[in-house]
Amino acid sequence: MNLRHFITSQTLIAGIAMTSVFTHAFDLGNLSSTLTQAIDPPAQNSSPIEQFMGKLGQDRQQPLSTADRLGVTAAVDTAKSALQTTHGAFLDKLSHGLNMDRNTLSSLIPNNSAPIAENVLLSTLTAKSGHSYSGESMNLLRSALGQRNDAIGSIKSDLVRKLIELLGGNLNSGMVTALLPIIGL
Repeated sequence: MNLRHFITSQTLIAGIAMTSVFTHAFDLGNLSSTLTQAIDPPAQNSSPIEQFMGKLGQDRQQPLSTADRLGVTAAVDTAKSALQTTHGAFLDKLSHGLNMDRNTLSSLIPNNSAPIAENVLLSTLTAKSGHSYSGESMNLLRSALGQRNDAIGSIKSDLVRKLIELLGGNLNSGMVTALLPIIGL
């Protein structure tokens, strides 16, 4: 009985594999990807960048080549580096202007790519420091926050534009922008 079960399961796997090959050869649409996933399901533990590239390929309606994948990885790494630099400059400006420890500021203000609302930043800093901000310090907060938020928006827009130039196909800025949270942007 075990031998019969083994032969039946191997025949089934071979049949699915052959059907997958034939659907690719004759371009039978989504059937091939469904059958391929039955044999080799996408890894649940794949990295965010792998998930991102997979979704880009799906939206483009063409899998990413090795060169595409290298280009996407380089563009994302460049954007993340620029975001870290922007966040560091923001923390430095606040630290020097408000006479607060940079490490304290870093623990209060997460390094993410989301814009920070002025009232959220102000309430966070007020709660931690125990004093309110006005006049020159408020102008510094507004200026630094505006520069940070503008820079983040620009970095993300540049990344989207770069990815569309790199990958082409059916991609548009709305599609790519909607996928950015997968990679933490």
